[in-house]
Order: sequence, then C-alpha cells, then structure tokens
Amino acid sequence: MKKYFRLLTFRPRNYIITPEAKQPMEAIDYKIPKIEVKVEIAIDNGTGFELDEYAVYLNKFSRYRKGEETIFEFLNRRNEFIPIHHIKSDRFSLVNIDRVAYIREKEKFPAHYEMKIDIQLKYNKHIEVDHINPLPGSQSRVQDYINQDPPFLLFYKNEQKIFINKSVIIKISEQIV
Repeated sequence: MKKYFRLLTFRPRNYIITPEAKQPMEAIDYKIPKIEVKVEIAIDNGTGFELDEYAVYLNKFSRYRKGEETIFEFLNRRNEFIPIHHIKSDRFSLVNIDRVAYIREKEKFPAHYEMKIDIQLKYNKHIEVDHINPLPGSQSRVQDYINQDPPFLLFYKNEQKIFINKSVIIKISEQIV
C-alpha cells in the first residue's frame, strides 16, 4: 500500500504578501511515496516493554542499494525519532529510537539457522532467537556480530525477522540444540 507523507511546505523566494493582495500564493506540497509495513514494536516505557502492533513507512528507494528500503536500513539510519502508526488507535506519533527495544516483522522468512541464542533484555525479559551469521568465517562468532556498528541487530524468531536494539541487551548465551 502506498502512503504519502507531507514532507514540507515552502513558499517560493518571490513570495510577498502586499496589502492589495487578496490571498497569498498557495504553498507547494512535496509528497514522497512510502511503503507501509506492519510490525510489532516493543517500546521501553521505563518499567517494562509495551508490545503492540504498529505500521512503519519505508522509503520506496533504498539509499544503499537497488530496491526498497528495508527495516534494518530504516532503524539504523541514525534518526533520533521515527514515525510510527498505532494500528488500533489509528494515531501517528514519533518515538525516540533509543526507546525501541525491538521490532518484529509480521512476514515469515524461512531460512537455515546456524544456532539458537538466548538474549536477556532489560527488565529480565528473555527472547530465544535463531541466528544466521552474515559475517565471513574469520569473524563468524556471535561476539563479532553483536559488536558491529549498527544499533539494531537482525535475528529470527519463529521464522520472522526481529531487530533488537543493542542498548537493551544485557546478556547473550548460545543454546545447545
């Protein structure tokens, strides 16, 4: 589903309101096409995580490659606040990216998983996830993966992508399968 957001309204440089003018020139709206993706977002409220269904709006074109922007790119683009749409209340809001504990996509992605990992988050919350190691062999340890630059890391849970904010991770343990 395409969505359009009102990016900005501006007035041309020659925009002048004179006393004899009946109405100022109309503002010009620029619309940027967006792709709606429904996700579950856990927001850190200071005493626990509030998990609910939201929609996020991704760019039609990725900044880094051909194709549409991914949630991974959306979360790791270093914006302090991200727009979200609460499905149940039909309200838009901006949420501080540092307060987003994790985002889980609704779509299923079957894949070959290398290991199970138990991730302990703040407030003693545990998430058991599957890990697919995207790093080359010499850097294929879990430690190498979690010490990368992006603040959000990709894991899988029940064949769904889950993006976990490193700032809420307390401890990671490999599970023996």
